[in-house]
Amino acid sequence: MVALQQLVSREKSPLEAGVVTVGSIHGGTKNNIIPDQVELLLTVRSNNEAVRAQLLDGIRRIAQNMGHVAGLPEDKLPEVHPPEESTPVTSNDPETARRVKAALVAGLGPMR
Repeated sequence: MVALQQLVSREKSPLEAGVVTVGSIHGGTKNNIIPDQVELLLTVRSNNEAVRAQLLDGIRRIAQNMGHVAGLPEDKLPEVHPPEESTPVTSNDPETARRVKAALVAGLGPMR
C-alpha cells in the first residue's frame, strides 16, 4: 500500500490531479493465522485519461514487482483486475461552462 502512494507523489506530474486510495482490505479469518490471500480494493481518480492510464499501469507494475521482491513464485504473484466500478473523467466544455457561469452571475450576482 505504501508503494502505491509513490505513484501519486513520484511518478505523476504535480500539475496533474491524481489519487490512488486503498479503501478496503479483506484477508484472513483469524487474528493468529496468516491468510493465503488478501484483497485490496482501490479507487483511482484523475482529471484526464492519460494520467488515469499511467496510474493503472503503475498499480499493475508495483503489484507484480512487490511479489517478485517478496520471492513469490510466478503462480502466486498478485493479480490486478480491472475495476468493477468506474467513473469516467469529467471534462467540462469551456463554452458551456462560460454560459453557466454567466447565468449564475446574472441570477445570483458576482462572487465576493
